[in-house]
Amino acid sequence: MPYSTEFIDDGRGVIHIGEGVLTGAELIEGALLVRAEIERHAVLEYGLTDLSGVGELSVTPEDLRRLADEHMVTARQLPNAVAAVIATSDHIYGMARMWEAYADPTRWTTRVFRDRASAEVWLREAVVALRAEAARAGQSP
Repeated sequence: MPYSTEFIDDGRGVIHIGEGVLTGAELIEGALLVRAEIERHAVLEYGLTDLSGVGELSVTPEDLRRLADEHMVTARQLPNAVAAVIATSDHIYGMARMWEAYADPTRWTTRVFRDRASAEVWLREAVVALRAEAARAGQSP
């Protein structure tokens, strides 16, 4: 499967993994799965999208805008999410940064990385900060 979605950490996290040829439709389908999960459980805090195994990204700027639009809908229920994207190739990195710009209105904390180890360290730290801020505010993240 070129793009898989797995919920982890008792539904607080989601990992998307892309391999081979990845299309915009597959990315959008993953976003729709996340939105459906949030509508059922509303506990998601963070996501990791690993595109390091993607050999070809068949995605247009319009696909990225649609993906960001789906994320904006999700952000209404999940306003404080943290998301890391791993993109090892220059082309995919650039496309991920384009998505990041389109998704800016979500107000999510996002970052694109070149390697998984750096992404995981940053993601852990960002989730700890998110949870600490929620605790200070007397609410769940």
